Amino acid sequence: MHSDQAHFLKRHGGARPPRRAFTLVELLIVMLIMVILATVMAMAMAGAEESAKASKTNTLINKLHALVMARYESYRYRRLPVSLPAMAPAAGAQARCDLMRELMRMEMPERWTDITDAPISHTYKDVSNNSVTVALMRPSVNQSYLAVCGATPNANYYPSSAKCLYLLVTMGLEESDVLENFSSGEIGTDTDGYKYFIDGWGNPIAFLRWAPGFGSPLQRVDQTTHKHSANDPSTDQTDPAGYYNKPFGTTYALYPLIYSAGADGAFDIVDDTAATFSYAANNNNPFSTSSPPFGSPGIWPSSSANSGRTQSGNGDNIHNHNLAGR
Repeated sequence: MHSDQAHFLKRHGGARPPRRAFTLVELLIVMLIMVILATVMAMAMAGAEESAKASKTNTLINKLHALVMARYESYRYRRLPVSLPAMAPAAGAQARCDLMRELMRMEMPERWTDITDAPISHTYKDVSNNSVTVALMRPSVNQSYLAVCGATPNANYYPSSAKCLYLLVTMGLEESDVLENFSSGEIGTDTDGYKYFIDGWGNPIAFLRWAPGFGSPLQRVDQTTHKHSANDPSTDQTDPAGYYNKPFGTTYALYPLIYSAGADGAFDIVDDTAATFSYAANNNNPFSTSSPPFGSPGIWPSSSANSGRTQSGNGDNIHNHNLAGR
């Protein structure tokens, strides 16, 4: 025992020296440090959780993209299920474009009217300059969609594009066991009984077969005019002969858009909310000027008055046009 300590114990009857206690300030400092550490840990965990949700969403959209694009690309070489009369080359190119778009509308629906609208008739001139009316039959897959949703599906539940995407993937593709690619946690059911794919935040994955206003690495669109970028030489795949591409630059390559609302739960783009809009009524023209009342499908809406959407926060939307960059 140290001599000073022994001397103290001798003077105070053997009692040890009192221990110095923590002061209130020291306790507050320790508590503050603990709160800061807890906050940092909570933020790190929240960030990791958001990252995991985004990663899950990317994975799901990547799977959907592979399936949908296989169907989409098949239309480049697809034989039309109709006999066309002998036509001049220009009329034949127009007929093939019109009918292929019609087939795509019915087989790859993005809104209920794509399923319920009857096939439209087209009139052309044959080589003898006689008027000839041509119309497709409802393809079998469209009849299957119609049997599921009925002639007047409930349009009160949003978004119908998510439910159309589910029908397309589960009924409109070549693979009969396609659902084996998806877990139960990637599929949701609305109150109307229709199913849809859900992102990492539990929201529906939406779909646009044609999104002409959407600018991306795949679709180089001028974001001011929402027209074809002058630096992009690509042309509309549904019109390879360029019948409707007059003047050049008014149409461009289109790709299906499969997208998540992201963390904020807001889709932020014009889609199928205009229940009265029908591509069939506009000759199935993706570049029709008779687009929904608040803009062409795919563009960011101009104001929050458009079905509650806003331009702010759309950077968190996860989509298949830029999977490699996410």
